[in-house]
Amino acid sequence: MSKQLITVGADRRCDLKLAEAIRKPVWGDDWNSVRIGLQGTLSGADSYGSSLLGSPVFAFGVCAGKLSGYGFPDTVHCVGARTTQSSWGWNAGPPGYFDISNVAAEPIPFKKVGETVTDASNQSDGSDFPADEDVRCGWFIDILKGSPNYSITVGRPENATASQSDLTDAEFLSIMDLDFGLSGITSVKSGYHARSYTLAVEEESDGVLDHIFIHWSKTVVGFSFNVRHRKFS
Repeated sequence: MSKQLITVGADRRCDLKLAEAIRKPVWGDDWNSVRIGLQGTLSGADSYGSSLLGSPVFAFGVCAGKLSGYGFPDTVHCVGARTTQSSWGWNAGPPGYFDISNVAAEPIPFKKVGETVTDASNQSDGSDFPADEDVRCGWFIDILKGSPNYSITVGRPENATASQSDLTDAEFLSIMDLDFGLSGITSVKSGYHARSYTLAVEEESDGVLDHIFIHWSKTVVGFSFNVRHRKFS
């Protein structure tokens, strides 16, 4: 497999509040297997200090064009991972964190075509999200094209301890440098786990996936992050 790592500077962050970031990577639609990695936290969550209600949605992945991310009402086509729980429980720590679920591994893979969202079958596990601006965590998605089933692996912090431990720049890059499938993620960062799924995707009929998107649905706290992506083949 060829290796391609595109970096948005390690000291620069993007910030989202009820917003979506979309960019076209240099590989565009010329890919068979890719990885997208985020390193970030929820800005302002520690001062907010309360549970997030109203089905908070954190989602990221690939989409068909610059107007086709998860949050667009007339989405053409996007594939990635998203959270699905109706509320995130607040835990003050310190450091503070949100308990997304004690029974579900989130974010989980999904596809969205028009208004229709299809989730992969969830797997039992825990899911937490950092809520201290000095603590960054990482979320990773590996996507391998198939016909019709795409193989999707999602790596993320699986417990409170992991969501309370800063993912350093060196650790983030080490995970980005792992072989496809994220095997070995736990050896890089304790408490991180990777789970694999399959999902039927039809680019020919639904739209060619040539952009990257990151979506955050709330305004009471922001999502602050760095993004990197890697083409394997």
